[in-house]
Amino acid sequence: MKSVLFRSLPVACVLVHWATSAPAQQDEEPVIVAVTEMERLVELEGTVVTVYGEVSRTGESESGMNFVNFADTEFVLVTFASDVAQQFPDGEPHEIYRDKRLAVTGPIAIFRDNPQIKLTDPSMVRVLAPDEVFPPESEKSVEVAVAETGDSGGEDEEPEAIEPEPEEKPGPPVDWKLYFK
Repeated sequence: MKSVLFRSLPVACVLVHWATSAPAQQDEEPVIVAVTEMERLVELEGTVVTVYGEVSRTGESESGMNFVNFADTEFVLVTFASDVAQQFPDGEPHEIYRDKRLAVTGPIAIFRDNPQIKLTDPSMVRVLAPDEVFPPESEKSVEVAVAETGDSGGEDEEPEAIEPEPEEKPGPPVDWKLYFK
């Protein structure tokens, strides 16, 4: 009996690790947030978000880790050397995304008090055209549209303040301690 238990224990450990480290599936479209909205990004830790902004500088560490930094913010995309080698056959992120406008979708992680996304695949990134409006008008919330236009749709009505409902903050989809030591 003991030998069966000890032989199945490693399999059980692998299954538990796999189940607890798999990213949570989301049925909804990701929230769209500008990379300059640091407080909002920190609040969204562990949530899959689409961030957008203009790349200001890029770099590569001695170990091969790639960094993509955005203008006017501490937000960064990080790509580990193993992901660069396996997932980016057309070039390294620090080369491909230099001086571009990007929209990136992925889970927000916090490292040294700053939000970031671990870039693991080119499919996470959309390079925006210089004149492209992002987010598209259809994806802006009603609150943003009212704030921008000052028109709530009603005549001679005072716009009603809309308070967001408090959300329960989900845990991160992966254990960040596995990647940052």
